[in-house]
Amino acid sequence: MQVDYAGDTVAVMDDGTARAAQIFVACLPCSGLIYAEASWTQATEDWLRAHVRLFAFLDGVPAKVVPDNLKVGVTHASYYDPVINASYAALIKHYGTAVVPARSRKPRDKPGVENSVLQACRWLLAPLRHRQFFALSELNQAIALLLAELNDKPMAPPREGSRRSLFESVERAALERLPVEPYVIGHWAIGATVNLDYHVAVERNFYSVPYALVRKRVDVFVTRTAVQIFHRGERTASHARHTGQNHWSTLGEHMPPAHSAVAKRTPDWVRSQAAAVGVATAAYVERLLTGRDHIEQGVRSCLGILRLATRYPVEQLEAACVRAMAAGASSSGFVEHLLKSGRPLVDPVAEDGIGHHGNIRGPGYYH
Repeated sequence: MQVDYAGDTVAVMDDGTARAAQIFVACLPCSGLIYAEASWTQATEDWLRAHVRLFAFLDGVPAKVVPDNLKVGVTHASYYDPVINASYAALIKHYGTAVVPARSRKPRDKPGVENSVLQACRWLLAPLRHRQFFALSELNQAIALLLAELNDKPMAPPREGSRRSLFESVERAALERLPVEPYVIGHWAIGATVNLDYHVAVERNFYSVPYALVRKRVDVFVTRTAVQIFHRGERTASHARHTGQNHWSTLGEHMPPAHSAVAKRTPDWVRSQAAAVGVATAAYVERLLTGRDHIEQGVRSCLGILRLATRYPVEQLEAACVRAMAAGASSSGFVEHLLKSGRPLVDPVAEDGIGHHGNIRGPGYYH
């Protein structure tokens, strides 16, 4: 099977904007059977999906695939030792076939698909040039109808039959069976380094691995919904894939013991521990949790309050929290200072007045 992209594109309206759809073309050289489809790009995922649909179209797998030297297929072009893209190599391995890239700038290495590109432009794209498409699926439906006509069209003498009939009589039996399990589309990132925080950066998001793999190299397989991480061929982690940036996915079993213990200290856990101390402590902890720009900052400050509960009597901590609430404080350090001072923790001034004190001048002082 020889595969390539046609140089011509087809305009498709996508949300009111015209986009150029790329045309993937494949050909079996013996029969001349042609396959074609449209995709938005020539990027890795579209390239792999085109192959999956190609093999489904054939209902079998050829002995080898001859691509051009596109970067999505061939990382390093060489006649003797070409380096196949890791994602493409995984697909080829799944289907049990081989990749034999054509030499650079040597169209004779894949004359079948070169001629098929010409036929696709003549019999598929030319009839569509005056049509307007509003979805990629609509374009592919039109291509499929014209493709069936092309493959069933009688060939020029002295050849008899059609591309389809020749394929069925000669090449069908030579194809290998499709794998039982469908291929999962994704791309590989080879040799990613595990950071000191036992996370791997993937598309500006971060996914955990067992902490024993810190500073080691791992391979990452990314699909639309999942991120799987492998070390020496064995899967060590699997996460749901995040969209956007700067998201963290951390599994508890990947953490060192100390990190795991800290991670269990969630805001709800902090609230429950503070409520067990007393009403004032719980109220002050709630202020700390809600008064920070980031919830983890509040959790850390609350841990300072809970630590004080192990060093001072509950009554003193409750009184200190009442005093801190009245003073408008919002830090564990303020409460700790009150407890360390050793001064009696009197009740704060009541809200209905300033109270009585020997240093307060009465209203008669000003007459």
